[in-house]
This record gives sequence, C-alpha cells and structure tokens, in this order.
Amino acid sequence: PAEAVQPAPQTLIEKPKRGRRPRVVSPGPGESLPGPKGVKDFESYDSIKELFSAARVDTLGSKILLTAVYLQEKLHFSEFSSSDITSNFKVLKVKVRNISASINILLNKKPPLLIQVGKMGDHRQSRRKYQVSEHGLILARG
Repeated sequence: PAEAVQPAPQTLIEKPKRGRRPRVVSPGPGESLPGPKGVKDFESYDSIKELFSAARVDTLGSKILLTAVYLQEKLHFSEFSSSDITSNFKVLKVKVRNISASINILLNKKPPLLIQVGKMGDHRQSRRKYQVSEHGLILARG
C-alpha cells in the first residue's frame, strides 16, 4: 500500500527584536500558525470578554485581529478605527503602547490581515479606517 505523503510543515518567521536574528516558528503536529484558536462562530459570543476567554491568544497582533473580527462580524461594523480597538482593549484590560504601529504590522503582512479603506483628516492627525481582509477572517476562525 502507498504511504500518505505528509505535507511540508508551515512555518512563520517572526520579526526579530533589535539586534537579534529572525526566529522561525513551526507549529507542532495538528497545530496551525499562530493566531486565535478555538473560535469558529463569532455570533455565539455575547461579549468580547467571553470571546477572549474562549480563544487562546497570546500575541498583541492576534488580540488586535480577534478584536477587529469581533467588531466586523459580531457588531457589524463596516469599518473600524484604532480607537474602536483601543476602547475594547480597555474593557479587556489589555495595554498597548502604540496601537497604530501594531496595526501597521497587520497591514504589511503578506497577505495582509487588515486593509485600510479610508482616511479622515489631514496628514499625521488623520483617523484611518480599516476592514479585516479575507485572509484575516480565515486566520481568526482557525
């Protein structure tokens, strides 16, 4: 009998901290790339606290993505800003130093997890509006 061919393991290269080399993260058997785990249907959660307690998120990027998907899928936001995410983080008692820099990391991923859809205001003080990309929705649903 022919043996089943095992697919090549997925890997993710984490952005290195200053002065360090990039770290390659490989998930174990039956695991996927880092992201929210245990979340399938966002409609079944009554609050964002309940969602976060069910999902196993450990990185700031995963928390931002999970909150963004919650806003878009559960609360039916057509677009959201960084202040919408920050206000939900206050409820969850999650501290973020620079939410814009963290969102920019999700915007610059290949493929992007968030998409910038608009801008209100001029120059540096503008409010940017975002949506979760299809790839971001897939990753958040696990």
